[in-house]
Amino acid sequence: MNAQCPWRGRRFKLSATAPLWERTKIEMAQHEGAEHHKKAAEHHEHAAVHHREAAKHHEAGMHETAGHHAHLAHGHQILAAEHAEEAAKHHTEQHGGK
Repeated sequence: MNAQCPWRGRRFKLSATAPLWERTKIEMAQHEGAEHHKKAAEHHEHAAVHHREAAKHHEAGMHETAGHHAHLAHGHQILAAEHAEEAAKHHTEQHGGK
């Protein structure tokens, strides 16, 4: 099994008989990027919900409530961007900037 060291970015052979802790470390590092993508998507979805709520309240003249939801949406957008950045960093670490 070919793998890449998540700490140094070097490729090496990892045999199926390698200790479980070594295989688990590599598998966890490989899935870390996917988790960041999933979290970014979740935060984008939450932001969209709050933007819709803000629009609804704004149309109803409830500007304070609209502002509250707009602020929450902004927070989720920031969190989504942070997770997207971490996913990109992880990709660079795993694949050497390709």
